[in-house]
Amino acid sequence: MINGKAKFDISVKQYKDRFLNFRSAPLDITATVEESFTGVKVNGTAHATLHRDRYLIFCLTHKDCNWFTAGKEMELAFHVLSFDGAMLKDLNTPVQLRYTEALTKHHSKDDNKTEPKIAQQVLEYDSVLDENSTATFKVNLPALEEYDGYTHFYKIQALYKDELHDVLNAYQKPPPETTHDVKPAEPEKPKTYFKAQVEYPKGRFTFNLNEKIILIINSSTPLSYFDYNIVGRGNILVTERVFVPNQSNTYDLTLTPSFMWMPFARFYAYYIDERGDFQYAETSFQINTEMQNELEITAPAEVKPGEDVTLRIKTTPHSFVGLLAVDQSVLLLGRNNDISKNDFTWRLSSYTTYTPWQGGFSRYPGGQSGVVTLTSGNYFYNYTAPHTDTVDNRFDDLQALRGPELPKPLSAKPASAAAAASGPATQSQVAVRRDFAETWIFDNFEDTQTEVFNWTKRIPDTITSWLISGFALHAEKGLGVTTQTTDIVTFQPFFISVRLPYSVKRGEVINVPALVFNYLDKALDVEITLDNTDGEYEFTEVSNEIISDTKRVKIVHIPPQSSAGVAFMLRPKTIGNVMLKYAAISPLAGDVIHKTLKVVPEGVTEYANRAFFVNLRETSEFKQSFDLVLPAGVVPNSEHIEVSAIGNILGPLLNNLEHLLRMPTGCAEQTMSKLMPNYFVLKYLKKINKLTPSLESKILQNLDTGYQHILGFRLNDGSFVTFRDVNQRENGSVWLTAYVARSLHKLQEFIKVDNVILDKSLQYLARRQAENGSFVDTDNAFFGRERQQGVPLTALVLLAFSENQALHEKFQTNIDKATKYILEYSAKSDCVLAKALSAYTLQLSGHPSAAKQFEILKLAAKSSEDRMWWSTGDQHSSYWWRWIPNGDVEITSYALLTLLADKLVEVDELLPIVKWLVAQRNSYGGFISTQDTVLGLQALIEFAEKAKYEPGTMDVEMLAKGGLTRSETLNINEENGLILQSVELPQKTLSVDFTARGKGAAIIQIAYQYNVLEDDPQPSFAIQTIIKKDTPILKMEMDVCVEYAGEGDASNMAILEITLPSGYVADVDSFKQIVAVPSVRQVESQKSDTVFVIYFESLPKQEIQCLPIEAFRQFAVARQKPASIVIYDYYDTLKRATMYYEVASKLCDICEDDKECKKACQ
Repeated sequence: MINGKAKFDISVKQYKDRFLNFRSAPLDITATVEESFTGVKVNGTAHATLHRDRYLIFCLTHKDCNWFTAGKEMELAFHVLSFDGAMLKDLNTPVQLRYTEALTKHHSKDDNKTEPKIAQQVLEYDSVLDENSTATFKVNLPALEEYDGYTHFYKIQALYKDELHDVLNAYQKPPPETTHDVKPAEPEKPKTYFKAQVEYPKGRFTFNLNEKIILIINSSTPLSYFDYNIVGRGNILVTERVFVPNQSNTYDLTLTPSFMWMPFARFYAYYIDERGDFQYAETSFQINTEMQNELEITAPAEVKPGEDVTLRIKTTPHSFVGLLAVDQSVLLLGRNNDISKNDFTWRLSSYTTYTPWQGGFSRYPGGQSGVVTLTSGNYFYNYTAPHTDTVDNRFDDLQALRGPELPKPLSAKPASAAAAASGPATQSQVAVRRDFAETWIFDNFEDTQTEVFNWTKRIPDTITSWLISGFALHAEKGLGVTTQTTDIVTFQPFFISVRLPYSVKRGEVINVPALVFNYLDKALDVEITLDNTDGEYEFTEVSNEIISDTKRVKIVHIPPQSSAGVAFMLRPKTIGNVMLKYAAISPLAGDVIHKTLKVVPEGVTEYANRAFFVNLRETSEFKQSFDLVLPAGVVPNSEHIEVSAIGNILGPLLNNLEHLLRMPTGCAEQTMSKLMPNYFVLKYLKKINKLTPSLESKILQNLDTGYQHILGFRLNDGSFVTFRDVNQRENGSVWLTAYVARSLHKLQEFIKVDNVILDKSLQYLARRQAENGSFVDTDNAFFGRERQQGVPLTALVLLAFSENQALHEKFQTNIDKATKYILEYSAKSDCVLAKALSAYTLQLSGHPSAAKQFEILKLAAKSSEDRMWWSTGDQHSSYWWRWIPNGDVEITSYALLTLLADKLVEVDELLPIVKWLVAQRNSYGGFISTQDTVLGLQALIEFAEKAKYEPGTMDVEMLAKGGLTRSETLNINEENGLILQSVELPQKTLSVDFTARGKGAAIIQIAYQYNVLEDDPQPSFAIQTIIKKDTPILKMEMDVCVEYAGEGDASNMAILEITLPSGYVADVDSFKQIVAVPSVRQVESQKSDTVFVIYFESLPKQEIQCLPIEAFRQFAVARQKPASIVIYDYYDTLKRATMYYEVASKLCDICEDDKECKKACQ
């Protein structure tokens, strides 16, 4: 490669087999470039077309060339063009037309019959090209004998220069019929005509808004009048009658298109003539999309990194303006979600209507315009089948309006030395570049006061091109968008570039390359320094394991308009964001950048949270002590401890509405469970008048987005599936469909939910009911076996039916049968979930047996000190707030909801249940699983509505004890009551004492995390890894085999998380191989492609599933710490397994192009 370009030649002949019978074939060219210094590989693909021939030769009049009359001379014209369609200027080279006698056998011909002998005569005719690149031949062909079962014809070939082309076949016309047979009916033709022709502007076939459109109306009979309609976007926009002066046969009609005509307008004219016939004409025209609102953004074309940039914004006054500016590299990942003019045009065109074709061989009046015409007049209709295929061009104008939006390349242009002569020569004089955000602007202006205004914002320090776009909304003029992006290049002629991995582990060695680009016109000797005065890492090299220097300096010579680099081997010592401080200094210019390297502890992170419900209604003080539970093998310095407080029972929920769980959420049930907490919060905050406009907008957007997402899991029969795979037939899930239908019914309170969708879902459920009233689920994805069978499943479906009051009558029979089944079988069941769901379902429906059912449920309750809960197991642990069986929160929540539905129950009776529930919450505000989170939050919020506690106003004093003693005070008042306040405590904290004084209710929680580096002592799964050895140096291939080894015949849905060794990223192209493994339903990557997340619908016991894992080494990291593989049951997270694996690596493996390093390794 020379100056960034590489040239190579390919021979088209080597691809001759690809053409088959086609003149051209597609060719994909993929180029892979490896940067010699960093080892980074990038590739790009371009598409080209290979042409078999250099010339195109074809007959200008197909029917004349295809047929001939024996002995009759005919003149034939053949076009000879270049392969790209260009005409040839060659007037001398002869063109030869060659006719060769040929014979083909019919398919029905008897194979045993002898084939006739033919002379295979060859006739040749010569000509030359004229100025139109056309060769004209006078051809006279002799007669061909007819043979039964064979077609006798001439094969036509054309020879130009060295290329012989097969052009056509010439068939002999049969002699005229002499019999009196009836001729086939000719297609009927109208006796009169009425036409409309559009006069287009010169050079284009579209019109602009308010531009005059002239339609020429032609009629075979004199016109006294005609009516016309303009149809646009499914609406009849104009209806008018035109009286024609002097009863002329023609009339020029002038139209002026308006905004509603965009992007396609249909013209439909008609009249009834003197004979009572309905005459009509239709045509259409395209109107260029022009928005009534406008948005223009102007900015300087080039600025220096970190400068304040002023944007000039022009739009209609009092518009809402949204602005977006991103690094162009972001768009390399694919089309962004920006709003463009093409999107607007495409959306408008989607409203264009068409009248369905009614069959036959003609069109009905108004068919092209998308209207139905009711008339008593007669109109022409062709009932005779044409000899050629009909073409339906109703959708010709719905072309692909959306074009690719490709980022513009950043071109580094040369700069003179004089331009940098004033540049700093010492590090202290150079501005530090440390802001490398990918998004520069994501802002909006609620109400622009003037038509033009300026806005200034500091641009990040990245050397790149920034693409700025935006939209404007106005109450009268509507939407306006930027017609093209505004580009700003941040550039300086001398700069450093450093690439870092997503993270490395403490103690690993990373070889960090620093590339320096010199776009000055002089060569420079550059001193590159890496400063480690903070002591967050230590330098190392092959010949010296530990170097105690606080900074390292390397000198490199860089030619003009070129780049060069050095590398520094370092070993991080501390956990967190380690600052790498680079400086490149030369006599003419310099650059300094600070980039953070994320250093994580070894092992797997464990999370714990202890939340307390503080109730100062009856007392003014609350005291509590809490000891942190830490295992013996905690990875040193991996602890992180926070204490938070908020003056509302919602706790940290408002801060984490999009991520309430620490688990993946990629299937339908998880999508729905992310959605419902938003609904509960919105309903609660509206009720207590604490809903701000911005929070309401955010929640409504979450609801609408989630609703659209969940519809992607819907089948045509009304059911919902866990994973949507278009490549295989899916069966709907009864449990999931009932859960979604019940949830969507609730969402109708705030967003538009199609009633047809709800009705079809309930109809699907009704069809799945057994004779005894129960429901059976056949879905393979297990959400917890107890949920998907018997009384719990029937009770959930009954809730979906009974809560939908509008459809009660329609499904009353199903409701009655399900209720009867629950009453008969719930008492016989030992399942605590069945008892809880039965009691709640009967309580909601007001059934007389509800009280009896709850008394049965109360007998199964557990209590300790001031807490009360229900559980599926008999585990007794002093850490009851942390390790509990999945489902306990769900069951306890149903019990609390049942009591809340009983208006006679006092609030104080519910406090033991509430205290237990609050203690189970994670630091995000959710619970251990999806169903626990949805039911737990619903129960706590309904309790808050019933209790009507005064919002907390209190001082919370805390004292952290352990390695370091630290005291803090948090103040909760009316202004910050919904704001989560947090304090980070010292790492060695072992216990926390806190005291709350004041009034009202609040949530105080202690959240902490730590890492452990050991396998699970009692794994429910078995994991094995096989790392393949015969692979490329920079590629890792590994088989990960898993097997369920826990209780029961199979697991529920299981999640496998494979963390890659530092420096490696997943090969996303290999995901399709993983999905092909039985039971695997979905594959994702997280944390910048450094973690595989694999969903199993279920893992049967004693069935080993092996997955092919492929990854590339993208960053030079050696002596990697063990990487983790974790698998767990999604709906029973106590069933899990953890193991670690390692890849062999040493310092010499990451020398890259460092000559000194390679020399030391020899």
